[in-house]
Amino acid sequence: MKILFIILMMFSTLSFAKSSKTDSITKEHMIEGLCGEAALMAQTTMQARQGGVTLTTSLQNLNNSFNDSPRKSFFKAIIIDAYKEPLWQTEENKRNAVTEYSNKTYLICNDAFSKSLK
Repeated sequence: MKILFIILMMFSTLSFAKSSKTDSITKEHMIEGLCGEAALMAQTTMQARQGGVTLTTSLQNLNNSFNDSPRKSFFKAIIIDAYKEPLWQTEENKRNAVTEYSNKTYLICNDAFSKSLK
């Protein structure tokens, strides 16, 4: 998760440098949008992980879906971090892993952006 946090901080600097000029969207809404997207990527990735999809397949899917960008680097960190988590055997444990990883990713993202915007 340290790598995820570092990439998130780099991403936050780039995205908010560009977006701070937009008055119609509040920073809180931007954080919710970005962190919601990160949590969704975490959820999707952990579902794939718990379903037996290989790390290389998940990374290939990312490469096919995103051009080079800070978002791609951020999502790559989420994917790699998800595959460091255990592969569970029971459906209940798999569901819990998906929920917990998605929530953890959102909270880390929210904390990082909230601190960087003070």
